[in-house]
Amino acid sequence: MKLSSLIVSTCAAAAILAAQTPPAAPAATPVPAAPITPDTVIVTVEGKSYTAKQIDEMMKALPPQAKTMIDRNPQAGLTQLFILDSLSALAKQKKLDQVSPNKEALESKQRQYLANVVVQDENTHIHVTEAEQQA
Repeated sequence: MKLSSLIVSTCAAAAILAAQTPPAAPAATPVPAAPITPDTVIVTVEGKSYTAKQIDEMMKALPPQAKTMIDRNPQAGLTQLFILDSLSALAKQKKLDQVSPNKEALESKQRQYLANVVVQDENTHIHVTEAEQQA
């Protein structure tokens, strides 16, 4: 699927879903929603089903700003998340991650990220004794 087709179809699907108004609730006792378990399918994108557990794993890797956006508007946030995922997969399929200057930019980002991770790890393992605190 071409990139433009993917984006257009994703945006069109999001617009159609957003434009739909939910049916009025019947006057009878409402049926409680089924509980969401880790194995509950939350969304299906391009024929692939994603469970609550998989979405949670994807969310863990997101920066706080993206998590906030998804919390405020799950439909729009998840749509953007899957567009980003599709574009990333397309870039890898085209091997754009293996050519200059993309290859070097990715290596630089990885070095920066790993440097931050090791600093954070070291900071969480610093043990200051009471004698050191008093000195």
